[in-house]
Amino acid sequence: MLYGDNRETRIFDFQRYELSKRLPAILETLPQRKCYHTGKGNFFSVDIKNENGTVTEYDVFFTASRSSKKGRLNLFVQSAYVRDALHGSNRPHKKPIGFYVILFNLLHDKPIKMPPI
Repeated sequence: MLYGDNRETRIFDFQRYELSKRLPAILETLPQRKCYHTGKGNFFSVDIKNENGTVTEYDVFFTASRSSKKGRLNLFVQSAYVRDALHGSNRPHKKPIGFYVILFNLLHDKPIKMPPI
């Protein structure tokens, strides 16, 4: 099965689709998860437990921005996939940044600095 738009055509990935159904629960737990700055203006959180209880390296890339409504933020999931042979690990060797730190800095128009190693 293929799907496409005016930019590209891709093979439909059933595993990725099934995992995407878990995104709402993952997003609800972002405050308890380790988040990492990519250095390109977005962030990601990793790791989920699969059906047999083992941890899988699952990267959820997201960005946040201020909303037009005062005191609110928008959260956008940009991509999410399992790190496998097709998507090699590029996990940063950096300290994590707290999700609430990201949100606080955005609300108060402060820069979000890359945490030191």
